[in-house]
Amino acid sequence: MIKRKLDYEKVSNIILINLALLVFLYILILVAIRDKSILIIDKTVAGFASGNRARFFDYFFVILSYLGETRTIAILCLLLLILPSRKRLGLPVTILTITSALLNLIIKVIIMRTRPQGFFLSEETLLYSMPTSYSFPSGHAQTANIFYLSLTLFSLKYYKTNWAPIVSTVLIVLFCTLMCFARLYLGVHFFSDILAGLSLMIFLLSLCLYIVRYTNLYYLNIYE
Repeated sequence: MIKRKLDYEKVSNIILINLALLVFLYILILVAIRDKSILIIDKTVAGFASGNRARFFDYFFVILSYLGETRTIAILCLLLLILPSRKRLGLPVTILTITSALLNLIIKVIIMRTRPQGFFLSEETLLYSMPTSYSFPSGHAQTANIFYLSLTLFSLKYYKTNWAPIVSTVLIVLFCTLMCFARLYLGVHFFSDILAGLSLMIFLLSLCLYIVRYTNLYYLNIYE
C-alpha cells in the first residue's frame, strides 16, 4: 500500500514537471514569434492594471516588488549561508536560487524582449524606477518565488506544531501571488512574462523536490 502511494506521488511529480515545462515552452514560442493573440492579451491586461491604480496600492506594490529584487534576494541568501542551518537550509535554497537566476538571465538575453512601454507609474514612488533589463521571463515570478517557496518548503519539517506548516504555506503562496501581480500593476512586465516565470518556477522547484526525494539527499527531504 505504501509502495503504491509512493509510485502515485512519483508519477504525479513527473507529470507536474513535464506540464510546467510544456507550458513554458508554449508561451516561449508565442512570444518568440510575436503571436498576435498573446500581444493582445498582454496589452489588455497591462491597460487594465495601469488604469485601475490607487496611491496606497502604488506604495504597497512597490514595497512588494523591492522584496523580490535581485539585491534583496542576494542579501537574504547571504544571511542564510551564515546561519548554523546553512547545510540543511541556506545552501540548497541558495543553489536553487542561483540556478534559477542564471537560467532566467540566459533566456532574457536570448529572447531580448523589451519592457512594456507607457504603463509604468505616473508618479515617483519610493525611488522605484523602470527596470532596464529585458522582460521575458519575469525574474520575480521565477527566481524570487523560488527563493521564498523553497525556503518555506525546506523549513516545513522543522515546525513543532501541525498547523504551522499549513499557515506558513498559505501565507507564502499569497505573498508570491501578490508579488507577481505587483509586476503587472507597476507596468514593468507583460502578463505572458509572469506566466512564463511561474511555469519555470514550478518546473525547477518540482524537479528539485523530485531529486531530493528520490536520491540520497535525505537531509533535505521535506516529506519525512
